[in-house]
Amino acid sequence: MRCSARSPAGSRPKIREVDTAARMGGDEFALIVMPGRGSLRDGAAILADRLVKALAAPYDIDGHAIVIGCSIGVAVVPDHGTRIDEILRNADLALYKSKNAGRNCFNVYSPDLKVEADQRSLLEIELREAIWREEIEVFYQPVVELGTGRMVSVEALARWHHPTRGFVPPAEFIPIAEEAGLIVELGNLVLAKACRDAMKMPDEVKVAVNLSAVQFTKSNLVDVVKFALAESGLPECRLELEITESVFLADSAENLKTLRSLKALGVSIALDDFGVGYSALSYLTAFPFDKVKVDKAFMDRIDRPETRAVLGSIVQLVRTLNLAIVAEGVETQQQVDEMGALGIPLGQGYFFHRPVPLADIASPSSTAPKWQAVA
Repeated sequence: MRCSARSPAGSRPKIREVDTAARMGGDEFALIVMPGRGSLRDGAAILADRLVKALAAPYDIDGHAIVIGCSIGVAVVPDHGTRIDEILRNADLALYKSKNAGRNCFNVYSPDLKVEADQRSLLEIELREAIWREEIEVFYQPVVELGTGRMVSVEALARWHHPTRGFVPPAEFIPIAEEAGLIVELGNLVLAKACRDAMKMPDEVKVAVNLSAVQFTKSNLVDVVKFALAESGLPECRLELEITESVFLADSAENLKTLRSLKALGVSIALDDFGVGYSALSYLTAFPFDKVKVDKAFMDRIDRPETRAVLGSIVQLVRTLNLAIVAEGVETQQQVDEMGALGIPLGQGYFFHRPVPLADIASPSSTAPKWQAVA
């Protein structure tokens, strides 16, 4: 049984004398449990469920209630193997499934997990080759001014057209890139392509590129951005870099220093997915952002009075701070009407346009707006 958890200092699991608990490294632990009465598989599942619930209970540390959790993968001998390496591998596969399922749960190994792992490994190899060959495409989703329908900027989004599988969903290959340590190379590739493509768009249109927290820690991000701008010839004022709160959670002091260096280049910095994190408001005081992108979750619930009240407060706040504000995930006319009533001037989402390749974005010679006014 493999467990992944972060436990407060002083907490100590209790096991039977016939069982063995060991720390594998970091926040991973292993538990070897001797069989008892009844089905070994059922017994392991019952124990795993008890462990998940026990570790989820609050811990009192210096008067503070600390809540943690764990993910568990279970492999049973001899059903799932007899060699030590085989059992550990299969328990790891079950643990991986638990983490992907949202954590704070357990999964028992099944042969299907081995098939999924093999497919994931193959996809990782193919993704690595696609990045190396620069076969990753970049699509662009416009940000539209509600009053005029004018496209003011586009967000660059990675797209992978697999030779046999067709388009692989970003929700599938982005996590693989993160787990395999490919996210830096992927991010750098998208940045370089987006800057080059922006030179073929109208001069007044900005291009926004998402940055991951890993790019801040595993690459010289400032030099990468400088090179992309110099190589493409794109003016600094036409590049916008989008970050999420994960950048602050990773290494706040060092990442803030990098953000300030990037802003000093003359590029814009936007805070993406605003409103879903616990400390979103505090980040606005930690760094002078240029734009706030309100998370899609607000659009999904904009018909509720409480959601509109929160959005109204956000609009007032960003106006006070002299920031631009964009509503993400706009999909219906009703949402557009509510945005207009709240004073949100910019929108992005399927209502206006899906992500499209460069060829479908207006060329510099276009005189008419590609999107008509919707408000």
